[in-house]
Amino acid sequence: MALTERNEAIDVTRGLAMLLVIYGHTLEMFFMPFMRIDHAFDFLAFEIYRLIYSFHMPAFYFISGMTATNLTARPFRKILATAFTLIILADLVHLLGVCPYIYMKLHDGAPIIEIVRTVIRPIVAGWDFSIVVLWFLVSLAIVQILAWLLVHSNLAGKVLIWVVAVAVFLLSHYDNKLYFQAQSWAVGMVFFMAGWGAMRYDRFAKGQPRGLLLLYGCLILAALFFSYPLNRGCLFDSTTTCSTAAGTKFFLVHLLYGRIGFVPLFFFTAFAGTGALVFIALTIRETRVASAIAWVGRNTLGLLILNGFVLRIEGTLAKRIPINPLGVPSAVWSVLFVVAQLAVFPISKPVLTKLHEWSRHLSDLLLVRFEPSPPVK
Repeated sequence: MALTERNEAIDVTRGLAMLLVIYGHTLEMFFMPFMRIDHAFDFLAFEIYRLIYSFHMPAFYFISGMTATNLTARPFRKILATAFTLIILADLVHLLGVCPYIYMKLHDGAPIIEIVRTVIRPIVAGWDFSIVVLWFLVSLAIVQILAWLLVHSNLAGKVLIWVVAVAVFLLSHYDNKLYFQAQSWAVGMVFFMAGWGAMRYDRFAKGQPRGLLLLYGCLILAALFFSYPLNRGCLFDSTTTCSTAAGTKFFLVHLLYGRIGFVPLFFFTAFAGTGALVFIALTIRETRVASAIAWVGRNTLGLLILNGFVLRIEGTLAKRIPINPLGVPSAVWSVLFVVAQLAVFPISKPVLTKLHEWSRHLSDLLLVRFEPSPPVK
């Protein structure tokens, strides 16, 4: 069963990554200082969170690259349509999520200019969304455009694109400039292009026995567990602990804020975690559980948005949930929250689907000028 087929392989990989996203976000309730009024800190929850964050977002870029097998053949208009759809969807969801804020601020008599700035700035600048997870949609949209330009450029063009992407990353890292998620473009391109290139070796994955694939996955997981705690340094300095804007007192990789730690270790752990997901997916792709995980993989966009709304209320939940309630570790309770979100998703799916349809229609309206001209008779 090849990875290129639209079936368990890629969908299970994406589904595993999505489950880790939801689980990791749920763990925040048990250690994020701005959420907990009791100032409690669950170290186990944080370590699991830190492990997940060492690779889960790079994995999504990688998987997106795996599905872009026709990148060289797709016209630029199609790439723009996909990118604009993602950005418009992020804007629409932001407007939906900011409604409670507008109501509260109007009720409190806040200045209109402050409200307008909060509503408009994310749409204009592509950052600081009311639903935090929307940053990835904007980032992926830009990365897809850059990837298309990369594969269609000559050597000089490729070098220029990489130089600009790295320069923007460094600038945003030191100046905290997050406009249109510029801090993630270079990292996203690396993993997107790696995923795209990995599909050339599809026959290798297709021909391996399940036991050997499992062995590969276990060995890579072992490397990940050994290496992720070591990444506490700065971009080019492994000995100095760098600060992060993620709200915790310990360092962790947080791509949203452009904080990836020591570059060599970041790429090692990110590729290790991503590779482990791929080999695990290949190992279980023909099992019964694979169908359920593949369903998650086919609905990642909607689940991501739903999880973004859940994140808005986690702060309130954290004030009411003690650390290790009933003596059960918070890491276990977090699994129950993941299951609850999966159960609620079918109810919210029609709304999310409609928002996606509106985004595609608006994208098509914006791209009318890119339609090819009819042939001259």
